[in-house]
Amino acid sequence: MIVDAGFRYTSSQAWGPDFTLPAPLTQRYTYADEGHGELIEFPCHGWHDNVLKIMSGPGRWSEPRRLIAFPPTFPEAIPPSPIREPEEEFRFNCKVIIDRATRDALEYVTPIWHPWSLAAFDPEMRMLDMTFRYVREKGLTATTFARLYEQVSSMSAVT
Repeated sequence: MIVDAGFRYTSSQAWGPDFTLPAPLTQRYTYADEGHGELIEFPCHGWHDNVLKIMSGPGRWSEPRRLIAFPPTFPEAIPPSPIREPEEEFRFNCKVIIDRATRDALEYVTPIWHPWSLAAFDPEMRMLDMTFRYVREKGLTATTFARLYEQVSSMSAVT
């Protein structure tokens, strides 16, 4: 059990109902029902970046597979075809979830990024540049799960 290993938070929920995508903007919760109220889950949001992309080469696929929830969680996040450019990834994944989270005044939002996929698709990391520039333009703060955990833990201690 991860609690026994000393972990106090995790980010392991990265799908919607029935393993659909994009993952909804579910916010933090604990595993109190399972007897571990001290363990916080920070669910991930949006698409797994690799699912949106067409890639080729050893160990990769030519057409991604999608499991889209019906009705879609984010209809504006469903591209007409697999994305081929970093700008499309930003538009159909990052911008959509950032805009929705901002509109709904959510505590946090976290895209689902896989380093191997980011590097293979966009070695210059243009999508990451676009995303972090957009975060700054919207006046949001980029952080880590460790810092987010510290914040919510200190808020819980006060209440």
